[in-house]
Amino acid sequence: MRLLKLFNKSEMECLNLISKSLGDVFIVAGKVRVADVFEIQGSGIDVEMYSYALKAHFDFVVYDKLYVPIMAIEFDGPSHKKESQVVNDDMKNELCRKFNFPLLRLNDNWLSKDDSGVSIVECLLSSFVDYSKIVETNDEVGFVYDCFNLHAGDDLSFYRKKRSAQKAIKDKFESGKLHSHDVFYSISGDQKSYRAEAWVEVERGRFVSTSVSIRHWGVHWINPIELLEVLVHIQLWRKVEHWLRNGGDLSLEISLRQVVLRGRLKPEYLERQNFFTPATPAF
Repeated sequence: MRLLKLFNKSEMECLNLISKSLGDVFIVAGKVRVADVFEIQGSGIDVEMYSYALKAHFDFVVYDKLYVPIMAIEFDGPSHKKESQVVNDDMKNELCRKFNFPLLRLNDNWLSKDDSGVSIVECLLSSFVDYSKIVETNDEVGFVYDCFNLHAGDDLSFYRKKRSAQKAIKDKFESGKLHSHDVFYSISGDQKSYRAEAWVEVERGRFVSTSVSIRHWGVHWINPIELLEVLVHIQLWRKVEHWLRNGGDLSLEISLRQVVLRGRLKPEYLERQNFFTPATPAF
């Protein structure tokens, strides 16, 4: 018989990043039961959801200094792709929606750091701290918070991360290792889930592509479309870097025909036109 750790390795890494990013402004608690965050009695939720709330927990809950819950953070590891876990996740998402409670879902990609040594999680939560300070001191009704223009000159800048990925791809193109540095991407969503795809022509008629998905978006201080735009550029550069490092890994490639058939590029691209697929959320 043995004792169990409260967190696994990835969750522990996530907790450390959360605590570091939030500093002493907020308090982070782990493995908090859903029913200890929401007043489910008399809430009107159905029996199945009521029972789930009594048994399920949030990976992390962020509290203010008065121990009022501010938001939940979930770490979605590989097990969250299983059908049974997807059902449970959807129920948790719906509970958060009903109680109007912010829920941020993270995965391993969001924990990895770029050359600056800063992860997407740190950018997200630092922007949350900034947002909270602005809300606390701003009396303007309906003011617009633009986290993407914050920290413009430092490593916590979202756009700096995107530009860094773009520059890395362009540098490889200029050194003759890629056929093109033009990154094409598309983003779609239904206000709950979002998906971004991006691709770049590494050899003539051969592309490396990637996709990034957000199954549930439950926070209000960041536009998911803009965030996905940053994430998909970072992920594409990682794929390109892997492709180069492994001598042109064919498993990462898709053909021009596949790109066109999947609707990723219009046939006009065959004529070498300067084609760009903008973000087009399907609202």
